[in-house]
Amino acid sequence: MSYKETAEEIRSFGVAHTPIEIARFAVRSAVSILRKKGIKEINALDAFTGDGVFISALLDCGVRNITAYEIRERMALLTARKFDGLAKVVCADAFKSRDSVFNLFVGNPPYGKCAESNDIDRRIKETYCSRQKNHTALFDAYVRAVRWASDCLRSGVIAYVVNNGFLENLSFDGFRKSLEEEFDEIYIFNLRGNHRTSGERCKKEGENVFGQECRTGIAILVLYKE
Repeated sequence: MSYKETAEEIRSFGVAHTPIEIARFAVRSAVSILRKKGIKEINALDAFTGDGVFISALLDCGVRNITAYEIRERMALLTARKFDGLAKVVCADAFKSRDSVFNLFVGNPPYGKCAESNDIDRRIKETYCSRQKNHTALFDAYVRAVRWASDCLRSGVIAYVVNNGFLENLSFDGFRKSLEEEFDEIYIFNLRGNHRTSGERCKKEGENVFGQECRTGIAILVLYKE
């Protein structure tokens, strides 16, 4: 049974479909770190699962303890049926959860200013907001996702596919500093593809890995905490 989002649903929930190759690379990178650290028991959470592309990538890497959240009830039901017995898929708002049993957080968080949370926004103000006056960009859903997972994770890896705006934007200096302070290892794979620019810079950025679904540049962010 197929599922096709409406334009309004895509805007409301910040939907962008992750290519399986990108999901596999992110998951392999994260699992490799955990295994090199001697961690054999991996409990993974795909907090924004959609159609389950990250579940497939986790299964390909031999991960068997998988939980997935999907905020849209019908999509959650379809994905649960698709991976029946292979992953626990539940209809849930990840940002209302405070699970700390997972040592691997993976996924492609929503895009845009959706998925608001007063508690997470308070934590962003406490940690990511710096002396820069313009902090509007810090309340993007993917920043909320990083803050939420960082607070939930006791030890392990976060591997997210995100907007790459945090790499150079001055508003993110506090964000970058906090990542450096909170994590022991940081890996960033800049996939570029920023089509919000123009002219020669846009040409240099190349194609976006999400095709026509996304105009922002993309990066894979992998964070390890002892």
